Amino acid sequence: MDEFEINVIDLRDDNIWRYQYDQEDDEPFNINCIKDFINLQIMIDNSTKTKILIILPMNLNFYFNYYRGAYIHSDELKNITYDLDCILARLISSEAINLLYENTKTDINKESIAASFYFKSECNGTLTHSDGSNKPTTIRLNDNLLLTTLDLNISKIDDFFRVVGLINERENIPLWVKELHMFDDQEQKNVIDSNNKVINESNNNIIEASKVIEKNNELKSILCSSGDDLVRTVFEILEDMFKCNLADFEDKKQEDFLIELEGKTFIGEIKGVNHNVKSDNITQLDVHYQSYLEENPDKSEVNVKALLIIAHQRNKLLSTREPIHKKQIALAGRNGSLIVETITLLKIYEKYKKGNISPDDCIKLFSENIGLLEYND
Repeated sequence: MDEFEINVIDLRDDNIWRYQYDQEDDEPFNINCIKDFINLQIMIDNSTKTKILIILPMNLNFYFNYYRGAYIHSDELKNITYDLDCILARLISSEAINLLYENTKTDINKESIAASFYFKSECNGTLTHSDGSNKPTTIRLNDNLLLTTLDLNISKIDDFFRVVGLINERENIPLWVKELHMFDDQEQKNVIDSNNKVINESNNNIIEASKVIEKNNELKSILCSSGDDLVRTVFEILEDMFKCNLADFEDKKQEDFLIELEGKTFIGEIKGVNHNVKSDNITQLDVHYQSYLEENPDKSEVNVKALLIIAHQRNKLLSTREPIHKKQIALAGRNGSLIVETITLLKIYEKYKKGNISPDDCIKLFSENIGLLEYND
């Protein structure tokens, strides 16, 4: 408890005032959570720095005699104040609390707060009294421990702390005093201004860096994506590396992309699949390649290259993905086509973005290799 300046123990929960005991007992004298009270008492007794406020219950129903899944007896706390005092004594190391029943109101910062009980004894001092009847509703047992019967809510707790002296506030310093520069005020203001400028610059840098990372993650998503998301991001990479424009490419449900450069044409498929590369993927690519040559007899096979850009086993970690089988690599080689894994595409693009390779280098990589494109950093 000494970790905090103020601790509040609230006993107003209905579930505290339950006692499941044998039917042979005649009177309620305990609660189910009495061990929690005992442990709290030890904590309270061993606290030296904190202020502790215990909020006592209103006139709740005390349920007892549990039988076949239900409590079969109940009584209002006002009718068993002796038992209530005995139970509270397990929480508070003090003489009997001696609660008495009476519904009262106590003014806390111009708002009336209800209470069902008051204290017969004022102990070391009464901190709040009920309006009119002047009954003690908050008492101080010692320097650190306060008890209240007030039905406090969250919105009034700060006001209550001020009334009973748990919070001491200094008088507000007027603005003209704050604007009077003395001692090293100006030097400290300069320090604040300088550091605020650094903080603002740093925040802007963080925002920009976060945007870059977000973009990087979008690019890296081609390792695990499929469909339109995969195609859109691969298009962006290819357009940047090859300095081309795929915006006008018309998808006729044949090839996924067609890039026509000066002296070189790339035709290809973009796939995101959960399995490894299959022969069907390469055969489908070759069909698009042959169809393109038939429709464009003026194009030479030497200047047309078929590319299969594929995120295979996309639902697995990179480290657990199986290598593409030699059979599929050989088939692509016989067809004169090239398999490009998305991780390889990213590595090449990373080198390109860092300025280590040029668009011509990229075009050369994709046009001069067949089978499986391998790229070592």
